[in-house]
Amino acid sequence: MESVDQDKCLIRFPLKAPVEEQTSKTNFRLDEDSHENSSLAMSMIPSLDDLIQNAEVLVRAKDFDLAKNLVGRSLQFYPRSQKLLNLLAEVSVILKDWDMVEKSYRALVEMNGSEENVLKFCETLQRTGRYSEARQQYSDLLARIHLSEENLFQVYKDLGNLCMREDDLDSAEEYYNKAFAIDHYSDALLVNFGTLELKKGQTETALKRYREALEVNSENSQAWVGLALIHREYGDFELSYANVSSALDHDPFNISALKLFSDWSAAAGRSQAAIQKLIEYLKTHDQDEEILLILAKMYFVSGQASLAVIEAEKVFSLNPENREAYNFLQVIMEHAQRSENT
Repeated sequence: MESVDQDKCLIRFPLKAPVEEQTSKTNFRLDEDSHENSSLAMSMIPSLDDLIQNAEVLVRAKDFDLAKNLVGRSLQFYPRSQKLLNLLAEVSVILKDWDMVEKSYRALVEMNGSEENVLKFCETLQRTGRYSEARQQYSDLLARIHLSEENLFQVYKDLGNLCMREDDLDSAEEYYNKAFAIDHYSDALLVNFGTLELKKGQTETALKRYREALEVNSENSQAWVGLALIHREYGDFELSYANVSSALDHDPFNISALKLFSDWSAAAGRSQAAIQKLIEYLKTHDQDEEILLILAKMYFVSGQASLAVIEAEKVFSLNPENREAYNFLQVIMEHAQRSENT
């Protein structure tokens, strides 16, 4: 297992000001022959406990950027502090800096491959799209540590999900069954079973699984989405529309449900219903390019071209390289020109 030395931490956790700038402002020189100066320099470094306490004060004050910077600087002096690495990961989660979260937990696992550290690392790997590595980390963990029942259930369920991503349906079913043996009443696992059955083409079995999930938890939005897809496939458009609407009632931030609801609303001439759902979502996710663009398209199909332009331009201002937004603006302009010529 590779150790984490100070040089590596300087690379992993870059700081705003280099160490040389900090030490050059003192009136002493650090070198191998100056034991007195080295002792003096070390005496000027705050204690680990003080640094952690100061960082936690900043976190409580919700000054997350400054807290993150302080922890990063502190890691120069205490590169093997697991408390600092955990704190850096926690603050980075709040800031949605997933690359830093991954680096923090990777360093922690290299120093201490405990059950807790590996589980947090695997969760982060899945969020950053490193699915194969997450699967390997989980497998290694199972081979060397006897997990608690709660964590064993989660690992089996996650391994099933990872196998599903790789279309390894047999392995996915095996892991789901192992998780089911531990907990028969997990609505999330029953939804996963439903999705597995859909991939296998077993629609009726999938329908049964989604209904079982809703019996456990009637507010599981993913189960409602599953029902919506199956009823849509059966040709029952009104029921599928009601299902996906229920999904959004229980979870307005379910992206899959929001996309389906928008698509089906446009097809059914109910654009205004989707527009309201999209606006509500964007009140707290106003930089979501994909949903902004969907809203722009919904405005356009409902005959509100001026509002469509406003939303599309928001996307373009957030990301000038968004070709879809650019192309959509071109479509609106061409439509407007044709309307003027008729």
